[in-house]
Amino acid sequence: MNVALKILHLSHTGLPDERIERSAWSCSSAGHEVHFAGSKYRGLSLPSDPFLTKSELGFDLRSNLGEPFSTLRLVQRLKRIVAEVKPDSIHAHDIFAGRLAAKIKMPFVYDDHEYWSKEAQAYAGPVDPIWTYKHILWKSWEGQVLEEATAVIAVSDATAAEHRETNRRVFVVPNFPRDVEARGIPEPAPSRSDLASVYVGNCTPPFARFRDTSGLTEVFEGGKIGSLRVIGDERLETSPHVASTGRKSHSDMMKEISKCDIGLIPWKKHWFHPYCNPNKAYEYAHAGCLVMVTSGLEQVRKTLSSWCLTFDNHEQLARTLSDLMARPDEVLEKRRGTQAFARDRLLWDKYDAVLAGLHSL
Repeated sequence: MNVALKILHLSHTGLPDERIERSAWSCSSAGHEVHFAGSKYRGLSLPSDPFLTKSELGFDLRSNLGEPFSTLRLVQRLKRIVAEVKPDSIHAHDIFAGRLAAKIKMPFVYDDHEYWSKEAQAYAGPVDPIWTYKHILWKSWEGQVLEEATAVIAVSDATAAEHRETNRRVFVVPNFPRDVEARGIPEPAPSRSDLASVYVGNCTPPFARFRDTSGLTEVFEGGKIGSLRVIGDERLETSPHVASTGRKSHSDMMKEISKCDIGLIPWKKHWFHPYCNPNKAYEYAHAGCLVMVTSGLEQVRKTLSSWCLTFDNHEQLARTLSDLMARPDEVLEKRRGTQAFARDRLLWDKYDAVLAGLHSL
């Protein structure tokens, strides 16, 4: 019989955050008591609150770059929170949280959402010396955090393979939704208009180098391959064949996605893509979209298998969408099959026992 624990979820970001909340619910579902410490609380993405308490911890750019005074202040604040909560274990949701947990000598599980040092390397270069510094700094922190963590969670097989060179207890937990996030979304119905594609993210610069969608909206000009709906870009203006909704709550985003036929991740190819496993791919699937992604997103391709179409560039994307427009019945069948596959296989809930058990190692 598992012993109930007190677990402090620690992150340099605030709430809402889907992955943090999902992890907390995994711990709570096993009977553990869960608490949160991080930046400001602005609400939740999931429909109910797993946290018994929430404490504000002042991460900032200086502490994230290792400035001694800011780091000392953070350590002191965390020690006060730990004295109040008395956790048995910390669930550290990023390299900054992992470094803090290591500094106060608490048992912790390191949940690597981003592969921070590798992501910094993707930005580094002669025109971005600050990112070169971040890469060097965060890589050194990463080594210590990986060595001292009770266990490590990664989002992709590529990240896990590299982390296992330092810590053998590495587990892959993909960015799947919990059942409650997709509950109530209807089965896909025949489209009432031309093919409708959706992208959750930014279509206006500046772009993260491995999330570059420049030129995507131009692909839909003329309406020959249907329409594009963009969710989450506050600067993009609506045009005849591109609808921009701005930011939406997580539940409203899921409802908006479910109105579309095709879920896109149209990032231009980048060497960092094998380490990525974006949650939007699986949110698209649960919402009943046919998922189409850049071919370099290997983890998404492997996870969705035949329920995922790939393309190498915008020209190939346009050709594929044009072909799909001529086969609406096949698109509907694929959408229904994708949603059924997601509801059967792609659920965070299936990892509850694994996630909760890591804190007992």
